[in-house]
Amino acid sequence: MIVKVKYFNEEVGGYGGAEYTYRTDLPLVKFTKVIAPTYKGDNKALVTQIDLPESTIDPAWADRVQWIKEYDNG
Repeated sequence: MIVKVKYFNEEVGGYGGAEYTYRTDLPLVKFTKVIAPTYKGDNKALVTQIDLPESTIDPAWADRVQWIKEYDNG
């Protein structure tokens, strides 16, 4: 499944900013809290969109889309 997330921002104490695209095999619904891998390390994130079409991913970036593999249970 392809989803969009917003990262947790420590400065404001909430989720916001741009949406980022990920793949996942987890059964997610909107507003599920997850741990999203980033180039800076793992980050808390909130799922904002689910079940997006494959066309959401630019083919030039398809091999770089990361996988969400865990929930944020914290």
